[in-house]
Amino acid sequence: MLVFTEFIPATFSKDNTADSTVVFHVPSSQTSKIRSSVKVTLFIRTRQLTGLIVYLGNDESTFLTLELNNGRLAGRLRLCDSTYYILYNSSVINDGQQHLVGVEFHAHQTFQLLRDGNPLSPQTLPPSGSCAFDASQLIFGGGIPAALRQSGRVRRNTDVVIADESTIPKLSQLNKFKGTIQDAEINDNKLIFFSSNTTVQSDFNLTSSTGVVANEVTDDICTNQSPCLHNGTCTNVFYNDFR
Repeated sequence: MLVFTEFIPATFSKDNTADSTVVFHVPSSQTSKIRSSVKVTLFIRTRQLTGLIVYLGNDESTFLTLELNNGRLAGRLRLCDSTYYILYNSSVINDGQQHLVGVEFHAHQTFQLLRDGNPLSPQTLPPSGSCAFDASQLIFGGGIPAALRQSGRVRRNTDVVIADESTIPKLSQLNKFKGTIQDAEINDNKLIFFSSNTTVQSDFNLTSSTGVVANEVTDDICTNQSPCLHNGTCTNVFYNDFR
């Protein structure tokens, strides 16, 4: 009998908390596997337009991301002097509903986004010579290393509908992710945000967790923003909405 384990979701940037980040260490036992193939998946719920959801890499020359761009799913891959950017332009995912999303990279072959288990916007990669993908940390919610280099031309695939490269947000300028993340995995390894509720073991150890709230918790929109005018009645509605 197939048993599915559901983990406690994590709410990031509740009430616009300044620092809301979860960091995992990439163990040496996984380094060679990640160099050849990476697949990161997770459930998210958000109303944010633009932000950095996931960052996998080091502070030098290689990384992989999952992002929000104007409410749409996007990602970028850095391999030494080349950066590739893809955007799924057909529909938004910042509607406050839960979506299964992901990003996948096969060394020297393809780079693509995933939504609800389906591959999107595949990017065929040219030969990268001696540049091997390397990663030392996996970060959720933002907080990328300060030493991250931003040089190199951004190469886009044909699914990206953007006027010019200047409209692609710089990684260092992206907002931190605001929303919820649940059941995150990398290469079929569970990523445990809250260890107290499970006996499941993972090769990826939690390094730090800051400003993250257990469960899917809505902001107090009515108090924080006072959106209802002319003596209107305001009621908080899950998730981060009001009526």
